[in-house]
Amino acid sequence: MTAHDLALKCATMEVSAPEVSSQAISNIETGRRDKEGRRRRSLTVDELMSLAVALEVSPVDLLVPAELDDDAPYSITPGLEMTARQARDWIGGVGFLPSAGPAEMARALQEMPRSRQSRVATRWLEQTNKALAEERRGQGAGWDGDD
Repeated sequence: MTAHDLALKCATMEVSAPEVSSQAISNIETGRRDKEGRRRRSLTVDELMSLAVALEVSPVDLLVPAELDDDAPYSITPGLEMTARQARDWIGGVGFLPSAGPAEMARALQEMPRSRQSRVATRWLEQTNKALAEERRGQGAGWDGDD
């Protein structure tokens, strides 16, 4: 799809984002920089959502490339790297930052809608139990869950 085609799709009634022009898309794709080295054109949340609707993809797939393997490293910020899976989970609201300790996780759970709390807590427990079991297998010890 060309930038022009995507801009036309963004201008449709369904997306209703005519400000996402072909020039704006070009600036987003190329990441042109100003004289100070900063990006000349930032992507707003509204633009991200409009592009996701126009492309018929999940916004997380625009933020973390879908072609990245789950275990591939991915930089969330210049100073924070995690796996692509961790990034997708965190962006999708079903995971935590790798540096989050129990207090931060508990606070994050309290702040999220109740409808998501149980899913996120259950998923975290499942992942933690799986990691512990793999760690114990790697140490040669069997784990029956009664420790």
